[in-house]
Amino acid sequence: MGRHLKELPNLLSLLRESPYKEISFLDKDSAVMLITRPAQGVVTYQPNAIEEILSLSAGHPYFTQLICHELFNLAQERQIWTINAEDVKTIIDKAIETGEPGLAWFWNGLYPQAKVVFSAAAEAQHREEQDDRVSYSPTLLLRNYGILTDSLTQVAKEMADYGFLNESKRVKIELVRRWLLQKHQLKDEISNLAEVNKQDVEYLCSVAQNQPQIALQLYEEALGINPNNFQTVTSLAKEYLQVEKFDQAFELYSRAYKFYSINDQQERVLQPVFDLVTEYSQVNNLDKVLELYAEIYKIAPEESKNGFIETLEQYAHNLTINEDFARAKEQYERVLQIDPNRQLSQDRLEEIRAFESKLTGVQNLRSQPQIIANKTTVKPKPFTQIMKSPVTFVALTTVVSVFGFSIYQQLSKTCPPGEKKELGVFCVGDNSKISRGERTLFPKINNPSRDQGIAAFKNGNYQAAAKLFQQSIEAIEAKKKDPEEAKKKDPELVIYYNNARARQQGSPFTLAAVVPIDTKNNTNEAQEILRGVAQAQNQFNNKGLNNRFLEIVIANDDNTKSAQQVAQQLVKDDSILGVIGHNSSDATQKALPEYEKAGLAIISPTATSVLLKSSVFFRTVSSDASAGKKLAEYTFNNLQLKRAVIFANPNSPYSNSIREVFINRFEKLGGEVVRKPLINLTDTNFDARSEISATVYSRDKFAQAAMLFPDTQSTDTAIKIVKEITRRNAKLKDDPQSGRVKELKMLGGDTLYSDNTLKNAGKNVEGLIVAIPWFRESSPARPFAERSEEEWIGGISWRTATSFDATQAFIKALSNNATRTNLLEKLPSINLDKNETSGYQLKFTEEREREGQSILVQVKDGKFVPLE
Repeated sequence: MGRHLKELPNLLSLLRESPYKEISFLDKDSAVMLITRPAQGVVTYQPNAIEEILSLSAGHPYFTQLICHELFNLAQERQIWTINAEDVKTIIDKAIETGEPGLAWFWNGLYPQAKVVFSAAAEAQHREEQDDRVSYSPTLLLRNYGILTDSLTQVAKEMADYGFLNESKRVKIELVRRWLLQKHQLKDEISNLAEVNKQDVEYLCSVAQNQPQIALQLYEEALGINPNNFQTVTSLAKEYLQVEKFDQAFELYSRAYKFYSINDQQERVLQPVFDLVTEYSQVNNLDKVLELYAEIYKIAPEESKNGFIETLEQYAHNLTINEDFARAKEQYERVLQIDPNRQLSQDRLEEIRAFESKLTGVQNLRSQPQIIANKTTVKPKPFTQIMKSPVTFVALTTVVSVFGFSIYQQLSKTCPPGEKKELGVFCVGDNSKISRGERTLFPKINNPSRDQGIAAFKNGNYQAAAKLFQQSIEAIEAKKKDPEEAKKKDPELVIYYNNARARQQGSPFTLAAVVPIDTKNNTNEAQEILRGVAQAQNQFNNKGLNNRFLEIVIANDDNTKSAQQVAQQLVKDDSILGVIGHNSSDATQKALPEYEKAGLAIISPTATSVLLKSSVFFRTVSSDASAGKKLAEYTFNNLQLKRAVIFANPNSPYSNSIREVFINRFEKLGGEVVRKPLINLTDTNFDARSEISATVYSRDKFAQAAMLFPDTQSTDTAIKIVKEITRRNAKLKDDPQSGRVKELKMLGGDTLYSDNTLKNAGKNVEGLIVAIPWFRESSPARPFAERSEEEWIGGISWRTATSFDATQAFIKALSNNATRTNLLEKLPSINLDKNETSGYQLKFTEEREREGQSILVQVKDGKFVPLE
């Protein structure tokens, strides 16, 4: 039957008393006969050769035959018919190569846990051969890779019962062990453990991503189902970090580090360190544990450091809040030992040192007479009382007797980065992703003049900063015919120039603009949004309102990754009256609860998901309800295509939103969605060529239109699909029997409308149809587009237009006594005519949606043009 008897209980019960015989390893006499008799009289095997063969095959009939087959070929080739032990060693690699099909059959019958145990046993034996002073067990080896082995103990026993391993948990067949070392090394196989209960784990993790309030419990449950799914390990570590369970976070990050980054040499060096970590963890010596981990992570690959670094920084932040400055500094210093260029830790360390310096100065004043208006000496009040009642300082005023970090906590709510405050208190906060002008968020743009202006702004010299920023802008405009110089007129520079003007003027109105800045890759979308914001700000500041100008705080949400954290920081800053952003629906969904709790209005110029609903949420872009409906009607009515396939990210609010709208409308018209509801762009096994071949070009239900709805994180995958469709369209011919059309039409959402699409796909994107909210070539938009192209020395996108409109909506709601509350109250009734916007009237519906329709454009001759 080819199976072990233990796997056949039902069959054996049916056979009842019928005799059965287990055919497995041969005893020594039988194995010797199998070696010698088939070629008896032709080949002679010396005793040492027979022993060598048996040591390799363990008497397994197939592998015994395999080895003898190659020995016979060797004897025939050399015409030497006596075989010795050295001859056997000579043909081992050849036997493995010839026996690959049988070896693969041997391997493919195993389930994932068994494969890992098998490879671990092979590697343990190999390590003992390399260093006979050390005893390795498969269990110890797996633990060194971060694997929890409790669930694998029974697997090892079954492997021994089935004859794969011997009683000592070593690979029974030496030839198989050597093949495992060549083809299935443990470090490559341990990832197979992620397949165990994969469907259940992925379901729990997907729910956790969409329900953050119960994410920790769901990730714990998922890890209970499969303790060796390391995507779950890192997700749960992050959740523990959020709720400040540092011990659990460190334990999981330790496992993840071992899994992702340890090589053999590092493991041998670091094993004693990990042993010490265990000892110190058992006695709750957290400082010692952190010190040891800092040493470990110095040699870690870049991608494995981030989780641990974030853990250290979060721990340091908690220590700072609890006024334990010495230990907080230690954590930031450990981060800088691992990554000397970590800007956040540099800033935090500098802030704490500056705070301590100022604290020392204040404490030195405590022995001096305290002078106030009536010349009397008063007992210092607690800081909380000072905050509750206004105090007028004439000279040296009341000095706080308890000058702890509570001052930092209170003043950081209203203290913009870089400003000096009364009592010399230094404002501290995680402002590395937020800037008014004291740092650039686009470090790859080289502009020395801008950097000089930033230095002046940071020092509070706003007049000098404005002058330097203005000079930089004028120098760029003077050289605007030079493409490289024209690029330097980035909107960040214009915003900082206007912020410096607003600070000079005094009492600025303040709004925040949150954009996705990926400094390692693409910053185009962030720049496009900030152009619209900067243009509206500059236009307003040329006139002002009651001698007050507009200041813009720029924040980077890392394209969803830091959205909630950034929202929390902006909410704490009482000077911010409203927020423009976020870019993606995913990021907006993460941040929206924070704004809702604070009653802070947010207008998104780009987030289109119909799932985004809140009393504080508005948008100046038409929602997916418009785009999905437009695409469905055009596909069915104009293109007369009846079957469509959808490519999207099921975990994205944007993808889900436009997908559902399209499906509902398309099916009502009489269309059919093939492979409903979608093909997952984020599937780790996704392959564009096979998906197009197997699904889109299926003879049963082939698609006529491919709907591409990637979120901002999966546009690159969508581009691969576009390239594959274009390649197949070029070869595809009419097939009258199946009714197949000559080409598969490509349509998509606004995430594909960008210069990157044209740049990365080239000719492959020709014919792509995209639904967008605004197009510069349309008649209403052209006047604004021409002004903006002159302003920015080049063409603009719809993101620039809708961001301009979002900023204009806030400006329209401003008054001299503007507050978050009255701004939120005024926005629903805002009505801007086309001369005040990017070309179309701006009114909000009762649902706070923008009135209007999406526009269809098509790629033609390498550029987007209106669809005829």
